[in-house]
Order: sequence, then C-alpha cells, then structure tokens
Amino acid sequence: MMLWRGLAVAVLAGHLQQKPEPLRKTDLIRLLSGGTMSSAEIADLVKHNCVSFTPTPRDRENLSALGADSTLLAGIDACLRAHPATSPRPAPRTPVAAATGNLLAVPLVSRVSVPAGGTAEIGVALKRGGQVVSGARLVLRGSAELTGGKAGARDAEAVTDARGIALFRFPAGVQPGTHRLVVVTASGEALASIAEIELATVPLAASAVTVRPAAARTGFVAGTGQRGVVGEHAALSVIFEVRDSQGGAIAKFPVEWAITNGQLVDATPTTDSGGRARAGVIFGERAAPTVVTVAAGEISKWATLYAHSGPPARLVVERGGARMDRVLLVASEGTALLRVYCRDGYDNPVPLEGLVAVAGDDHIVRVTAVTTDSAGGWVTLRPGKDGVTNLTLHGSGVRAEVSATVQH
Repeated sequence: MMLWRGLAVAVLAGHLQQKPEPLRKTDLIRLLSGGTMSSAEIADLVKHNCVSFTPTPRDRENLSALGADSTLLAGIDACLRAHPATSPRPAPRTPVAAATGNLLAVPLVSRVSVPAGGTAEIGVALKRGGQVVSGARLVLRGSAELTGGKAGARDAEAVTDARGIALFRFPAGVQPGTHRLVVVTASGEALASIAEIELATVPLAASAVTVRPAAARTGFVAGTGQRGVVGEHAALSVIFEVRDSQGGAIAKFPVEWAITNGQLVDATPTTDSGGRARAGVIFGERAAPTVVTVAAGEISKWATLYAHSGPPARLVVERGGARMDRVLLVASEGTALLRVYCRDGYDNPVPLEGLVAVAGDDHIVRVTAVTTDSAGGWVTLRPGKDGVTNLTLHGSGVRAEVSATVQH
C-alpha cells in the first residue's frame, strides 16, 4: 500500500515543483489496483499531470474494470485534447460497460524486452468487479517454451498479493526472438478478456569499441622487489595495472596469474574500476627468487621477489662428501675430518656461527681442531683407545649428536 501512496506523493511533488511527469499506463493500473486512492483522487492527478499514452478501447475497458469511473476517463480525454503533443492521435472516447462480477486480469505492461539469458519480470493485476483478488494462482502460458523445449520445463506461475498483483519471474531464454504469452488462471476459471504480453528476447549488446591494453602503460606498480623468509607471507600484495594507449584505466579486464617458488593468495581474476588487479604472495621453500607472472591479453609481464633462508633448524654432518647418520666409525690410525653445515627448516643453507665440538670421552676420540668458513665448519678428530663415545656439535643455536666408535 505504501508503494501506491508513495507514487501519488511523488507525482504531486512533481506538480508542485512545476515539473509534472505524465502518468504512464502502468502508473494508472498500479494506482487503481492499489486501493489506497479513489478514482476521484486519481482523476485529480491526471488533471495536473496528464498521461503519456493514448488509451485504446481495450485499455478503457481494462481501466474501467479496475475501478476507473467516468470522471477519470473524461479527465484523460480532456488532458489529451489540451495537450495534443503528449499523444498526437487521441482515440475517441467509447462507452464502457460497467464492471461485472467476471474475473479480469490486466498486465501492468503489454510489451517486455529482456536480454538473452536474463530473467523476465512481468506483473499482472487481478480484479473481480471493483475488488482486488488476492491469493489467486495465475499461469503464464508460453513461458516454458522460452527454455527451448528443455525437459521438465513448466509455465511460470505466480500468486496475487494483497494488492491483487501477481509477479512472474522466469528465465527469458538464450535465443533472440518474440514470444506471445497469455495469462490464465491455474484453477481453469475463465477470464473476462484475453490478457496477453509480448516478450522480446534480445541479444546482448556488443561493445562497439574494443579497448586494448598498451604494453608501455601496463605492468606491476607495487609489491615488486620485496624480500622475505621462505614459507612466509610477503609484507605487501603485488599490484598489476592495465591501461590503454591514452593512459586510461581499463576496468573488468581479465588477467591470468602464475608464480614460481611460491603461492598466490586471493589473486583477483579481473581488474577493478581503477584498472588494477592484486594478489598476496607466500614465498616458496627455496631460498631463491620468487617470480610472479601476469598475462593481460597478449601482454605478459613478471615481478621478482626474493626469499631468504629461515632461522637455523639443524646441523648436517658429512664425512668425505657423504652425509652421516649419527654413527661415526674412526680408524685406529690417522685422523677423521668432518664437514658441518647449518640448515633451516626447508634445508636451505644458513651461516654457521660459533661451532663447538665436544667428545664425551677424550680417551676414545679427541677433538684436535675446529674451524669455520663462509659455507660451514670443519672438525678434526684423532682416535684413541677402542670404544664408543658421543660427539656433540653446537653451532648457530642448534646441536647435533654423533656416536663415535674406534676399533683397532
């Protein structure tokens, strides 16, 4: 009810501002169906605003059935005579029979255009005599054919609300064309007159001009060159901007993301209103460059970020180039030379600092030298008597245990 009262207020407001808008056919149908304004009040709106259409004899019959009295119909004729520019071909008034008890359905619009693949919305007012009919189920014959004969398709149905208006919502189909739809009652009760709607399914409008990105103006504008730790998030998102040859931002342009030695987080597939697409980055497991690539049409560009090793996680002990597995066999003669490296949690090299080697029993194995270089450290051992003892290595805050065995 507030909708119809709001419409009346809006129209009156337009009159007071000396900018009246002519009433459309759908406006009159809604006002008459709403039940919140009398025919005399609607006639007063017509007097001030006139109408934007020339009613046909069928229109007059429908308006009369919805409650329009002779004063309202006369007002429409008077405004059309006073404003011939509004409707250059005014139809002569024809006598209209008084509303009967027959059921009458009046489409709010008689012609509808919907883009292919879209959803059609059609309203129909239902009255019996001068009273609105609520809770009645109506069927829109022919709407099922819009699906192209798809199995299980049924004609659209809708139930009239408290204002006596049923709103049909249904797929308009993907094939362009014009269709004739007819309103009938689900109960089979006959209507006083045929209520039909012409639905045109129109192809989606194609853009007359294709905007292409310019290679010189398209590329990364933020987030490149960042440094971070393997396995962690980069501090900033990388931002890719798409612009045309004039420097204008191209919105909703599709972009394709790719990354090596890392992961992308929440990468946007199209540019925003400013022509920008963005993505978060997680550095990969290798302490090496992380490369993000973006393709926009035929343009492909990349950004480089740098992943560094993580914190020290373990010591690696080698002998003769082979990694040891916690057991060291030392010959009774000569010396044993161990190579020690520090690694992070992903096995990336980490500088080795403060290397210390301690033997559990110096009589079995004695540490004679500990040195370090840029890659790691060296530990020199000299065997003693036969036996087994532990060798503990400390460096960069982590440690390793080796079981050393001496046999003569």
